[in-house]
Formats: sequence, C-alpha cells, structure tokens
Amino acid sequence: MEKSTILKQATVLAKDFCKFVNASPSPHHAVENLRNMLRASKFCEIKENDVWKLKDSGKYFLTRNNTSIVAFALGGKFDKTKNDFGFKVIGTHTDSPNLRLNPVSKLKS
Repeated sequence: MEKSTILKQATVLAKDFCKFVNASPSPHHAVENLRNMLRASKFCEIKENDVWKLKDSGKYFLTRNNTSIVAFALGGKFDKTKNDFGFKVIGTHTDSPNLRLNPVSKLKS
C-alpha cells in the first residue's frame, strides 16, 4: 500500500476518533455511542443475566450500568458443546474518552 494511501486512511480514522471523543464526554455517552455503532454494524444486544442463544457467525454485545460494554463476534465454526474453541479479546475503558481539561486548576502559580 502506498504511503499516501496509508496517510489518508490514518487521517480519516483520527478524525473519526476525535468525533467520537467529542460526542462522548462521559462513560455513559461513550457506551451509548458505542451501542449505536454496534447496532448499525448488525450486532445483537443481549442481556447479561439471560440465557444466551448464540449462533454461528453471530455478533453480540451487552452493557452493564450503562458504563461498561462488551462486544464479541463468533466464528462460523463456533460449537458451544466443545470447550476447545479459541477466542480473541480486545479491551478498553469507557472512561478513557474523558479527555477534558479541568476548568478550575488546583495549582496556585
């Protein structure tokens, strides 16, 4: 891939990230924005305490207290009767978008 193409893609991703941060001033906002993004990407919301009816190639997410969100996608060969399937996990904190300056500094000088 050409360097200019990579730079253009990186610029688009950075601008998208800045839009997300600006739209997510709190963990509640971040979770709601992620919930909307996942729904738009055809993820199905499940409830943590329900019995999950997962399907091959399914995409799912759940939230807790509107401040935590977990999303996962199953491969096409998922078999819940076997305990030998692998998985990958990516994690972050919903408080990480709180990139705001404190308007009242504790510094005296």
